[in-house]
Amino acid sequence: MSGNGPARRIGNVVRDLRRTQGLPRRHLAELSGVHVQTIGALERGDQRPSPDLAMRISAAFDRPVQEVFFWADSSTVSRDR
Repeated sequence: MSGNGPARRIGNVVRDLRRTQGLPRRHLAELSGVHVQTIGALERGDQRPSPDLAMRISAAFDRPVQEVFFWADSSTVSRDR
């Protein structure tokens, strides 16, 4: 699933926020209640977060879930006309 798609963009956002806040992957994993390998898979774009995990990761960053996840996936949003 890695590449330039939405999962990769989400992973880039998670990685950039984590690095900006100085959080090691292990610490973000602990705060989010997942294994460190899950954070790695998200950051590589190999996995997309469930809604529950997206909320927990956003809480770990102390940011709204929309700020962390939805703008990263905005290029795939289509509107019915």
